Amino acid sequence: MKKIYRRIIKYTAASLIIVFLVIRYIYFDVVNEKFDATFFTLIAIAIAVVFLPWDRLQTIKAGIFEFTIRNPVIKGAIKSLDIDIIQNRKLKKELKILEEDIETIKGSRILWIDDRPLNIVGERNLLRSLGVIISFAVSSNNAESLLINDGDFDLIISDIQRLGDSYKFNEGVEIHEGINFIARIHTSKEYPESIKSIPVVFYAAYDKERLERFTRPAKETAKDKKLIFTGNSVVELLTSVITILSELRKKPVMLRETKTPTLPRSDEST
Repeated sequence: MKKIYRRIIKYTAASLIIVFLVIRYIYFDVVNEKFDATFFTLIAIAIAVVFLPWDRLQTIKAGIFEFTIRNPVIKGAIKSLDIDIIQNRKLKKELKILEEDIETIKGSRILWIDDRPLNIVGERNLLRSLGVIISFAVSSNNAESLLINDGDFDLIISDIQRLGDSYKFNEGVEIHEGINFIARIHTSKEYPESIKSIPVVFYAAYDKERLERFTRPAKETAKDKKLIFTGNSVVELLTSVITILSELRKKPVMLRETKTPTLPRSDEST
């Protein structure tokens, strides 16, 4: 159907070119320069419609926005996801709706914590194709090091079940290290408010009901912090991440007027 519409447009444009040429030939001696400028502009547009390879164009720019859903990198990333045809179409539809937000989130930084990184390569590839920077951690210890030594993250994505010992800190379930670690962040004095306020998305192979039950300890410690539970849905994960990052990037960045001085260590003080 799209090919038929394209042919109709091309034939119409070709007909207009012929009409313009005939008009210009008939009124060759009486038209002014202003008419000539308009005439040749229309000819150029018509020729572009007829001869440009529209099927091969990957992006269309309009103002400040670039419609990237047909970008080959993004198309390849979507194709690499292990999802069925219905989910694939739904994902493309959602990304099309969120195109303005996608432009906003470029350069955002995510800390992704999961002890099985090979299971989520497709999701990570797609987010990177959208311009998102991902730092990966396979354990709570790795994540803690990144948070303390860097801390400049817009979002945390975490699994639910992995090995760790954060459950000893907040009486959680031993295998629910993903939940226990986030609960520890929100209750420990080791972490500044800037880290505690980072939104968290839990992405796990559970349905919504089980996920809500498992994540109760994190919700109880989070209070007013932003926690999102996407369940086992690639589409919901990506749409949630894009929406959250877009909201954050639109907010003003808070800066101190001066750098905070480093406090002297106890062994260095006199």
